[in-house]
Amino acid sequence: MARSFQYLRPNSPREACELKAKYGQEAVFWAGGTDLLLEWRRGAADFEYCIDLSYLKSLRYIRQDDSRIAIGALTTVASLEVYKGFENGHAVLLKVASQFATPQIRNIATLGGNLCHAVPSADFAVPLIALDAEVKLFAVTGERILLLEEFFKDVKQTVLEEDELLVEIKIPHPPPHTACTFQRISRAAVDIAQVNAAVCLTIDEQHRISRARIALGAVAPIPLRSKAAEEILIGNRILEIEEELLAQVGEQAAVDTRPISDVRTSAAYRRHASKVLVKRALVEALGKLKE
Repeated sequence: MARSFQYLRPNSPREACELKAKYGQEAVFWAGGTDLLLEWRRGAADFEYCIDLSYLKSLRYIRQDDSRIAIGALTTVASLEVYKGFENGHAVLLKVASQFATPQIRNIATLGGNLCHAVPSADFAVPLIALDAEVKLFAVTGERILLLEEFFKDVKQTVLEEDELLVEIKIPHPPPHTACTFQRISRAAVDIAQVNAAVCLTIDEQHRISRARIALGAVAPIPLRSKAAEEILIGNRILEIEEELLAQVGEQAAVDTRPISDVRTSAAYRRHASKVLVKRALVEALGKLKE
């Protein structure tokens, strides 16, 4: 007998949260559905109620002010790919969007869905963590805002409460003289990443690195920052950084990983790839800063 579920279409984020609170674990939110549909078809996900968010146009936007860019959770990857307002460090999001799956999926998949699905390899999580992004969570009882790196708990687990909904991603404007880069490795261009990495560097007037962010995905239960590797970079003049220092940073980043072996690759490969991707991202970021 074919499995079925009851379809619910809320008219507002508040109504969506009320429905989720009412039905609890028997209900799921549906954004683009590119991951959830596949899981449901193969029996990996089962639910009694599907709360379709895709008609909530109020959560589809990209807005800027003097301090940040705010992106609605239901904004599609395709919309990010063609947005003309990403500059400075934010431009890394254009690269991520352009490499994301296929054009058909980019037209449906949402930024909020990519984050809320909480797989370790989620491509947008890594650069957004490097950019110090925050997420706004909405519930009938109120809102809360937290850093994206605090949003993930474990594989496919987030800090969202039963009646909460991710409604917005807030990305602060990077300081002047900032470069952010993204690297990924996968079995095929449209496959999920075996490893991905993002680097965000800021230099001061003396061309010394004053701020560094190094984030990695698919190498631990959640996307992670290598703070020890970041510390190695702080204070170095970019024109004096040599191969030895880059290798040291990459090695430290690899030490901080906790990879597993699965059908896509081995833990040993992921650890080695972490070192390689961080170094590549660093070389690219330093090149941009030198320009």
